[in-house]
Amino acid sequence: MVAILGGVAGLCFAGLAGRAVSVLAITPDHFRASSAVFAAIAAWLAYRALKVATSWRADEGSTFRAMEGGIGGAFVGLLVAVLAFFSFGQTARTYFTHPLGWHTSDISMSRLTIVLVLLGFCAGFMLVLPTHRRR
Repeated sequence: MVAILGGVAGLCFAGLAGRAVSVLAITPDHFRASSAVFAAIAAWLAYRALKVATSWRADEGSTFRAMEGGIGGAFVGLLVAVLAFFSFGQTARTYFTHPLGWHTSDISMSRLTIVLVLLGFCAGFMLVLPTHRRR
């Protein structure tokens, strides 16, 4: 289960990083710093998730710790979505969709909340799960 979740999360984060890089490549005269930051973070999370998918410790304690990290990450994702909504209202969608090249009308606030919770779970799961060091 951990290898499948790591592989799927890695591909999702890699797709988001690619989308953010494509926004930078398509509009070189209009540089978006948010796209560059988003691409760097998503690329690092994709690398981490794929690394965990290929070399994770299979003991029960590590998996439970990773699940706790995933729940914590989902809570952080929910907290970010709620704080963004209450701080910025409907314009919060703009801050999350424009770095990916989407229009604000392409995604509703409820879908954005679901996406942030799922990405938070995957990030928390992958960041807490230990990996073997290769010698």
